[in-house]
Amino acid sequence: SQQATADLFYDNHLIPKRVDIQQAVWQKP
Repeated sequence: SQQATADLFYDNHLIPKRVDIQQAVWQKP
């Protein structure tokens, strides 16, 4: 799920904020 992906990236510190991954997922080119 998208939330699981957000948690995965957030937990691995690949992004500064949880919101950033959600925006990246929805606004992916």
